[in-house]
Amino acid sequence: MGLLLAKKTGWPFVDTDSEVASLYHMPISEIIRTHGWDSFRDVEHRVIQRTCADDRQIVATGGGAVLDPKNIEEMKRTGVTIWLKARPETIKKRLLADTGSNDLRPALTPKGTIEEVEEILFSRTRYYEAAKDFTIDTDGRGTDDVCRFILDRLVEYGLTF
Repeated sequence: MGLLLAKKTGWPFVDTDSEVASLYHMPISEIIRTHGWDSFRDVEHRVIQRTCADDRQIVATGGGAVLDPKNIEEMKRTGVTIWLKARPETIKKRLLADTGSNDLRPALTPKGTIEEVEEILFSRTRYYEAAKDFTIDTDGRGTDDVCRFILDRLVEYGLTF
């Protein structure tokens, strides 16, 4: 979604998880195994801080970025935050279709990545609510439709492309 939105706006696209993995020179699942969650979250925060210093870009964060209030504060201070909301079934389907999910999204509970979706989504909903400027329900919507909705909303925030 982020890449398509970047293409439509002409703005650069930044994926903070990819940036963290690049800094460590290893996939996120390996970062977690080797260095632990605290180290990952610390570097993630620094990447978000650095990314938020730039203007006019599309930024995708990992789902856990909202767990750090400093990340939320930084993102809301410098840009418009959007919650791409989906039902757990939709998220599971998307994860199963994404061949890179295991490297990019390590399991957060002993259940495993797919099985834990409902639990994690339930526990994070209040953080997503606090972080978002607006929400779009992506269930049953195509990427072009979602992008069009986002672009229309961003114009309401005074942004031009």
